[in-house]
Amino acid sequence: MTPNDKGKHLLDFLKATAVIRRRRITKYGDNDQVVWLGDLPKDRPECRSPFANDKDEFGGLWLEVRKQRMPVRPPVPKEVLDWVRDEGLDQVVREPELLPEITVLVERVVPDPVAPEGSGKTVTEQVPEVRRLEDYPNVEENWLEYLVEKWEPWAQAMRRWQEVQNIYEKLDFMRRRLEEAEERYELVLAVGYLQWHDPTGVSVARHLLTAPAEIALDAARGVLSVAPAASFDGFRVELDMLDLQHRPRLRHDQLGKRLDELDIQAWDFSLVAPALREIANSLSADAEVEEEPRGVGRFGQRPRISFAPALVLRERRPTGYDDLVGKFIRAAEERLEGTTPWLRLLQEGENSPDGPSGASTTSTDSPIDGGSYQRFLFPLPTNEEQRKIAALLDSEACVLVKGPPGTGKSHTIANLISHLLANGDRVLVTAQAPKALTVLRNLLPEGFATCVSRPWAHRGRTNAFSRSPYAGSSAARANGKDLRSHNTRSRRRRVSSKSSRRSWPESNVTCASSGRRRRTHMSCQVGTRARLPRSHGA
Repeated sequence: MTPNDKGKHLLDFLKATAVIRRRRITKYGDNDQVVWLGDLPKDRPECRSPFANDKDEFGGLWLEVRKQRMPVRPPVPKEVLDWVRDEGLDQVVREPELLPEITVLVERVVPDPVAPEGSGKTVTEQVPEVRRLEDYPNVEENWLEYLVEKWEPWAQAMRRWQEVQNIYEKLDFMRRRLEEAEERYELVLAVGYLQWHDPTGVSVARHLLTAPAEIALDAARGVLSVAPAASFDGFRVELDMLDLQHRPRLRHDQLGKRLDELDIQAWDFSLVAPALREIANSLSADAEVEEEPRGVGRFGQRPRISFAPALVLRERRPTGYDDLVGKFIRAAEERLEGTTPWLRLLQEGENSPDGPSGASTTSTDSPIDGGSYQRFLFPLPTNEEQRKIAALLDSEACVLVKGPPGTGKSHTIANLISHLLANGDRVLVTAQAPKALTVLRNLLPEGFATCVSRPWAHRGRTNAFSRSPYAGSSAARANGKDLRSHNTRSRRRRVSSKSSRRSWPESNVTCASSGRRRRTHMSCQVGTRARLPRSHGA
């Protein structure tokens, strides 16, 4: 068995193991937020979406909601005020009613109880009096006039306002949740709602196709817009809600073409349906696909897949590992170019045809003659531990740095980035959340090659690449132009030009450098640990 075949079998095993160990999530939970786009009000200028309105006028937006002023309830006539409850007036779901009787305090003149008998002195007291509606016909007349001419028109306007306001408030909650904990939550546009009592008796109710989305707030205008996220690279199939033995074997090449044709146009059922039917027919012989805008609550022994487009805020699924292993597996179909640690693992101590398995991992084109650094170029205060890490990076393929929060891991990474760039190396920095990258960027000295950050592209933050000393190169100008054009919200360009979107790099952050000797990858996470592997070659 060749090392390439052995590596492919190992990757298949790693992917299958990850799938088996992952917890199965069959339904949306209590902490998930779902906005069903099939329930959007129709023909409302303040709530626009291609899922509810004309499909050709949105330029790539999935939803736009504009905040409206709440209608003010007209005041109740003074004659009627005592006969109706205030809370009943504000309930627009049903018409308020007058009370059949009320008790009021009235003033009456009574003999003074403390005056001598026969003195004729009196006092005025407030005593309760019961009044019946049937004895006051003018109250009913005034009430009916108020109800028909003022309350009902206000209630109708209030119901229309609430339809949009409820959506606006839910979207704003999603936006705030993402801003507060983007590393924990994600927002997706989902279509293809599967409802099924599977053969094991478990109820499944989740979408099959999802794509990352983002919410932008125009605070001056009070407008919330939902569009494809900066990381959008097409819809992906989710089958992790199914038991492993019931997951369909899909033809990913054919399905991938259908998803490429779909692009961001998930509102077009004629583009969504072919992908859903392919999944349904692969899942079960009696599976059905329906063009239902929602179709919730229709469980049965036969799988039912409804169109049911929705925005879903949920906790992030750990899919990055699967995606990475999947890319390695596809690369191994031809030939997987392995690094020295990978080949050493596959050889299990045996000698390879190209050389001994225990060959040194030190780069043959080390930045300093002799394979070790003679001088550490650290711009920030340093210590012996950091110098040891830098020395290990020169001789080891992977270095793992661990420590509790506040022990200086980000400080160490900033020193290492500066040191490696100064020695002509190229550095790739990744992190799970933008917060870690922000901390790291603030530690880097002025003038070093700064970063192009995809997670920040949809947050309106400054493109730091434009401040890079390498931004004057033709490649840098091209990348910077791509990033700026990607942030312009001209989403219509996405539909007509898929190639420009798919050319985006897959890494979170790329640190530019003019050096060509080697590449270093660093992964940082605030308050946890830093992983500092190094790979050689292109």
